[in-house]
Amino acid sequence: MNWNTIAAVQLSDHCVLFDLYGGQQKSLLLSDIESQNVASQVALSLQLAALERNVAVNGVRFNVPKPVADI
Repeated sequence: MNWNTIAAVQLSDHCVLFDLYGGQQKSLLLSDIESQNVASQVALSLQLAALERNVAVNGVRFNVPKPVADI
């Protein structure tokens, strides 16, 4: 799945739901990951990646400034 296809991400303790452009959804069940620690790291990494790409997370879109080198 490409970040350009993701309109929003919804995270909970058990699932990551990707809202795609066009109305489709894809889910990642964190509860399927054996280690709770690894599941938490996956969720956090996805949340940070979404924020870096200005994708709404749990209904909130943050304006993350680009590093000066990218301007």
